[in-house]
Amino acid sequence: MKGIPGAALMVVWAVLFVQAPAAQIEGGVFAAAQGRGIREVRFTTPQEAVYFALGSSQSRLLGEQSARLSLREAKFNWGPFLPAFSLSLSETDSASLSAGDSRNRSLQFSVSGDLFDGGARRRAYRMARLNSFYAQLETDSQRQVFIADILARYYQYLVQRRRAEIQEDLKAAAEKELVIMEKEVSLGLTLETDYLEYYISFIQIENETREAWLSLDSLLRQFKTVLELNEEAELVIADELSLRSGYFFYEPYQEKIWLLIRAQSSELRKQDLALDYARQEGEFQSRWYLPALRLQGGVSFSTSQPAFFPLSDPKYSVSVSVSFPNLTFLPLNLSNSYGFEQERLYNVSNSAEASLPINPAYAAQVDMARLSLGQNAAGRRQAEIALREQVYQIINSHDAGLRAAQTAEQSIVLWERRLEFSRLALESGEKKQIEYLEELINLAQIKIAHLENLVMAASAVQSLEVLARLPFGELEHVCSN
Repeated sequence: MKGIPGAALMVVWAVLFVQAPAAQIEGGVFAAAQGRGIREVRFTTPQEAVYFALGSSQSRLLGEQSARLSLREAKFNWGPFLPAFSLSLSETDSASLSAGDSRNRSLQFSVSGDLFDGGARRRAYRMARLNSFYAQLETDSQRQVFIADILARYYQYLVQRRRAEIQEDLKAAAEKELVIMEKEVSLGLTLETDYLEYYISFIQIENETREAWLSLDSLLRQFKTVLELNEEAELVIADELSLRSGYFFYEPYQEKIWLLIRAQSSELRKQDLALDYARQEGEFQSRWYLPALRLQGGVSFSTSQPAFFPLSDPKYSVSVSVSFPNLTFLPLNLSNSYGFEQERLYNVSNSAEASLPINPAYAAQVDMARLSLGQNAAGRRQAEIALREQVYQIINSHDAGLRAAQTAEQSIVLWERRLEFSRLALESGEKKQIEYLEELINLAQIKIAHLENLVMAASAVQSLEVLARLPFGELEHVCSN
């Protein structure tokens, strides 16, 4: 459809109460600071409404910033791979009646770290990054939903405004005939029963017109709320909805569109991450034989001299421990520690510890973990099928809307020609005013249906562009090349 603008430049006109700096452009959109201080916001295209909404929604911007910071935090969270250092200093004073007072000071420094843990730290690091990336994808999905909501509200407002205008034109035409009938009744040229029948229909048209304008005001207020504009700000949608009359059908390109959307789908990528997470978790838990080796070394100094320095009598210690964290049915921990003083070994300690946890549901838990993995895989396939069906439905609704619009265009031309003859028949007395009014109502309904079909097609195209992460207006170019 040739009248739907492509990747248009955004021109949002905001007239401020005071001379405030221009709205900041962040990520290609205007940051409007919740519309504070803005007296008027004017849109001429749906793209402008989307860009303004993306920049003015503070909750969405904060959510995106939080997701970015979470991703950055997970990226640099390699602290578990580094050794841990500790330093302690102690002083003890003691008094005795049978001996002199004494003062002992000690300084201890130790370092510890994991030599091997079966990949647990690496897996935890990767999982943390996957979770943060998952949150980023969730934010992207919410952004797509937000854009779709803005587009739907924008087009809903335009359709309702055009419906109110058509209804207003119908009311004006009906009122003109009503005045003529009133004069004819007074002259005895028209039956009063015909006048009353016409007048009842006119009252109904008048009520429908009033309700159309009230609905339009309600839609505008709701749109302002979504855009986070204050009560004083005026929202003007100057889009005349000049949709182009050329028709481009997407059904021949639905497979190409589907492949593009599947490659860009945040939802499918989230499902892939969840499935990958479950697989890695299951693989790691099944490796019961993997040990975890931990090394700890330390040096300590002590003195009983009155002066604080020098600290003497250095003692060194080394400890190695081996455990099997995945051996849940028989946890085992082995430890060896050695102490050195003045280049001689003075202490050796060996220990082994095992517990016998009673878990009758262990086998069932293992089976449940395997079942959960299968459910995740099935969920991933169902998500892809659902997305594919959604894409095909959008394409079908677009093409159906265009075909209906083509039919409505032909009907409008024929009805307008028919009304010319009906007008002549009305003036010659061959047709009643109520019959002519019914034809006016039919023409108004066809015009509204034509507009709704064009808007449905335009909205479908932009929904596909949002799913495919394409700039507005680029889908036709991508399909035709």
